[in-house]
Amino acid sequence: MIDRLDKLGQKWAPGTALVWCCVLSLTVGAESDFAKSIWRTSSTNYCDGQYDVSLILEPQTEESPAEEVTVQADHVELHLKGTSRLTGDVSLRLGDLYLATTKLEIDAIDQIFSTSDGMTIVNENFALHVDATTIEAKARSLQVRGADFVLLQDGYRGRAERLSANDAGAEFEKVSITYCPPEINSWLLSAGRIRLDRAQNIAVARDVQLRVGRLPTFYIPYLRFPLTGARTTGMLPPNFERNSLRGYELALPIYINLAPNYDLTLTPRLSSQQNHSLETEFRYLTRVSQSEFHAVFLPSDDEYLDYLASRIDRPLVSSANSSRRWYVGVQHNFAVDGWLGDVDYSFVSDEDFLRDFGGSIDDLGRVGLWRTAYVSKLGRDYQLMFSSERFEPFRYWGTSVSKLPQIEYQHQFPLFGFKLGFDTHLARLKSVDLEDEFEVERRHGNVFLKLPLRRTWGQLSIESSRAYTWFELPNERQTRHSTTLKMDSRLIFDRMPVNLAPSMQSLEPRVVYVKRDSGHRHLPFSFDVGPRSVTMDSIMNPTRLTGYDQLPPVHSIAFGLSGSLSDLNERRKLLELQLAVSAPLETFDYNPHKTPSFGLALLGSLTVDLQWSAAYFRYFDLIREEANEFRIRYQLNQTRINGWLRYEQEAETLQSYVDIAVPVAQGWNIYGRWHHDWEHDAHVDSYVGVEFSGCCMEYRLLWHRTIRYEWLQSERIQSRTGLRFELSMKGLTSFGDNVLSIVNRNINSPVKVY
Repeated sequence: MIDRLDKLGQKWAPGTALVWCCVLSLTVGAESDFAKSIWRTSSTNYCDGQYDVSLILEPQTEESPAEEVTVQADHVELHLKGTSRLTGDVSLRLGDLYLATTKLEIDAIDQIFSTSDGMTIVNENFALHVDATTIEAKARSLQVRGADFVLLQDGYRGRAERLSANDAGAEFEKVSITYCPPEINSWLLSAGRIRLDRAQNIAVARDVQLRVGRLPTFYIPYLRFPLTGARTTGMLPPNFERNSLRGYELALPIYINLAPNYDLTLTPRLSSQQNHSLETEFRYLTRVSQSEFHAVFLPSDDEYLDYLASRIDRPLVSSANSSRRWYVGVQHNFAVDGWLGDVDYSFVSDEDFLRDFGGSIDDLGRVGLWRTAYVSKLGRDYQLMFSSERFEPFRYWGTSVSKLPQIEYQHQFPLFGFKLGFDTHLARLKSVDLEDEFEVERRHGNVFLKLPLRRTWGQLSIESSRAYTWFELPNERQTRHSTTLKMDSRLIFDRMPVNLAPSMQSLEPRVVYVKRDSGHRHLPFSFDVGPRSVTMDSIMNPTRLTGYDQLPPVHSIAFGLSGSLSDLNERRKLLELQLAVSAPLETFDYNPHKTPSFGLALLGSLTVDLQWSAAYFRYFDLIREEANEFRIRYQLNQTRINGWLRYEQEAETLQSYVDIAVPVAQGWNIYGRWHHDWEHDAHVDSYVGVEFSGCCMEYRLLWHRTIRYEWLQSERIQSRTGLRFELSMKGLTSFGDNVLSIVNRNINSPVKVY
């Protein structure tokens, strides 16, 4: 992932200029009265201050030309062919560069400036105070002894005992730097010697030491890194983690910069459970495309063999290499001349690998791999798409389904206020299970005519379409013809009540009539089954397309009502109501009792920071579904509380979710998440943690628990438990796991409500 610290360059080298980019790359802290003299404290927090050179310099009334030199001194001893001496209050300005000292010697012939009484040097990027310096203008070189520096734009400060610089590079001796404000040295990075090579854009540091507080925590005799944001080969910060699957785990990522547009990262992971692994990540970037290759290899995982031996629903594994586990994934996308493409293919050694070692909550419930490739062209009035899809289930989990290939085309034309259009679809399908295998060719065509009418007080849309579908089965041909008529009308009423001013009341009644004749066929397969969603739109629009295979007949009328009360000053809805009722007008096999569908949702905003909502759905589409949900959300500064309770009758789902983050003291925060499945008494994704955020250090500790095997037909549901920690040194790097990404990740309800 080219965004991960991008790579070594952004973590270890956020520099700005010739001499200072090295100092910025190795971040350490040294106490300095000079830095304290230009630190302007915030009125609320010392840590929120900033460096301001106006505290020691008088503002310049007018800007000097870049080539003009302005010199002021109390006493001047001038020698045109020798060394001139300026004493007293000496200042020199050259464009935006300012120098101040009490004694300055100038060799006019060789253009050498020197002082041994201390000098302050300031420009827009840095402020520097040195004990002694020699500047050779002709040779474009600088010699400094005892330098306290502040990088104004980036907030770093530090000290170097000696410094020499020229156009080719620079060299520091006994240098240290930190991101912490003056008088606070939470962390300090120092080096015995640092050499900068501008030609190769490389810095080399020796005897590098990191201190956290007064404790030495890291030492490396040799370190090589880039001067600017460019990436370079080297080691990335290590990660340390403890979890129930791998015990104590140490990751040591190694970054290899192969070229400006492609790179490689190798990450050995050492585990106390002896299931060590090697991760590989290769990235390739061009002007129009981006590709990623990711692989994980475990030479041996004996604990997994023991687990398989305990499963009564799987045969014993006898292969000598069965303990080897691996994963390979490839992703590629491109965009050129209106064409878009996306490829996502992956392979895995066993069905439990992603649940054991996957990086997201979605991996925990996988029972197979989707392998997809899409190429599409989107025009003003048309859309063309070529796709290939394959679902490969893990062993014992289902049927392999392929669409190789699938071609879709849509086009519409304006016609005297109407919209005339058509869409076509061609797919060659293949299905393989443990006992049977067959292939199908599906062709689909649809012609539609729409009349959209829109006014400020309402809208009306009338649509008619005729669809044809042909199925070429191994031994027969099935044909389906269906006609759909849909009318959608809506009125809009807005008023500003006098007794509630300034506010707005809105009311939108809606009526939708739908009729689709019987096109249902009993096919021996179902390749297209869209995600079942119980929403207001699914009630008002029962002809939504969830696949080409199953299109049941529909004849219904739906009534909807949406009303709201809004505060115009704060631009928020105080209360909103959504109601939808769909009544069948005919009896069909899948709904013999003409059971209606119903949806009701209430949304409220008690304050700007506190919102709530409640919803109830009873939906009938081939099967009866019932769902209830309640949500609440509170957000104020660093305090947040999110929660919901969700029940689905058909899916037998009852889940609750609470997410909180509360500051308890200056710099201290606690946070927690409780996402629980009550039907199976298991944590879906829960954690509890604590955080301390100081001026330049952040500590996070998190206990995290997720479902390991979410497939409910397994012998049992297990949990994946881990103790995660993160140490972040602002301006330098972080160690441990990315705890903040887990805390900030939003978990939505299993089914979208509205």
